[in-house]
Amino acid sequence: MRMRALITTGATAAGLLLGPAAAAVAAPPPSPSAARVADEHTFDFESGTEGWVAGKDDRLPDGTVTWSSKQAKSGTHSLEFWLDGLQDDGTLWVSRELPVPPGRTSIDVEMSFWVWSASDTPTISWWVVAQAGRTAPTQEDDFTKLEYAEHAGWHPFTYRTTIDTRGLSTFHASFGLSVTWEDDTRVHNFDLAQIKVT
Repeated sequence: MRMRALITTGATAAGLLLGPAAAAVAAPPPSPSAARVADEHTFDFESGTEGWVAGKDDRLPDGTVTWSSKQAKSGTHSLEFWLDGLQDDGTLWVSRELPVPPGRTSIDVEMSFWVWSASDTPTISWWVVAQAGRTAPTQEDDFTKLEYAEHAGWHPFTYRTTIDTRGLSTFHASFGLSVTWEDDTRVHNFDLAQIKVT
């Protein structure tokens, strides 16, 4: 995991100049969006699951999440999701707690990640899902459906939300898969998860 705090100021010094030319060459202030970025977290799963914990709801007969070197978008490892789809239902995910920036009563969260699929099968696709909130998810209905997972090879996904963080020191971020068509077992890999907090 790599974590960096981005600190911006209202003005940027361009250098030490004497006389009226100084105002003409001064760098412009950062954009409002850049100035609001508080935390950025990146997980490439090169050192294991990096604090992400697997969960599933009662509708899924069986499912596992393992640290794998079979596929990777970044580096040599990713998280491999294995799901049993015989009951045509159920959700498997990973979840992690992240810090709320000090003094914030509300945060905007942007979470992006990559998903690997062995083939492009739109007629029997399963949903990629994500969630960020005050508490960890416990069931399929807690998630937002993003897009179908079946894009041959690696495909990016992005999720955005706003969280009321009054009284919180941490929030929960989660992503995973929901079974929507009856199938045998299926494998997808997740990698390079990036979370921006503004």
